[in-house]
Amino acid sequence: MTQKVKLKNLLSEMTLEEKIGQMTQVDFSVIAAPEQLHTDNPIDQARLENAVLTHHVGSILNLPYNKAQSIDTWRKMTQTVQTVAAKSRLKIPVIYGLMQFMVLITRKRQFCFLKPLTWRLLLTPNELQGRRNYCERNSRFRVAMEFSPVMDIGRQPLWPRLWETYGEDVHLASVLGTSFIKVIKAMIFSAPNKAPTCLKHYVGYSFPINGKDRTPAWIGEKNAARIFFAYV
Repeated sequence: MTQKVKLKNLLSEMTLEEKIGQMTQVDFSVIAAPEQLHTDNPIDQARLENAVLTHHVGSILNLPYNKAQSIDTWRKMTQTVQTVAAKSRLKIPVIYGLMQFMVLITRKRQFCFLKPLTWRLLLTPNELQGRRNYCERNSRFRVAMEFSPVMDIGRQPLWPRLWETYGEDVHLASVLGTSFIKVIKAMIFSAPNKAPTCLKHYVGYSFPINGKDRTPAWIGEKNAARIFFAYV
């Protein structure tokens, strides 16, 4: 049976509530045990089961928890989530995502990663090894999804999230963003350490009128086509 047929059969079995749940992403606070956030077991089992088994939540994003942890803790957290997902009627795994544009340092300092790619990484023989290292790191953390790259164009200096972007140049953002996606998806389609990516944000999100985050953008048609839609 092909994957396409399996997917079609699975969708035919799902209730409306299950379909809505699978399209829902919540942040870590929904399943967190507040009093245990600084331990190696920060998940509230009852809240996790309520989210996954009762409300059929299909994706969990590691914010605002996004704290440095050891590899063992990351594995324990993701395994806890998937163990509960395996108890669901259709046993659909939960997509657990990390915000990878930020600095990520494990508690025991096994790894330290800053902005995912630089021009140097793209233009030297280290590129392939860098890709292998990044994907291998994902594999060890049991990461299911990269909630990145940020493809916003940095043209509003007042915007507090400007540092998350690849800068103001459309070509630069296009090249680095494309390369980052290739890193995460790995060079071999069947590689076990590849992961889905999620480009962000909405087009024009990085150009708010007043410079404040999550506020309206006012972009003329010419600049929208020339800058913000140029790499789409």
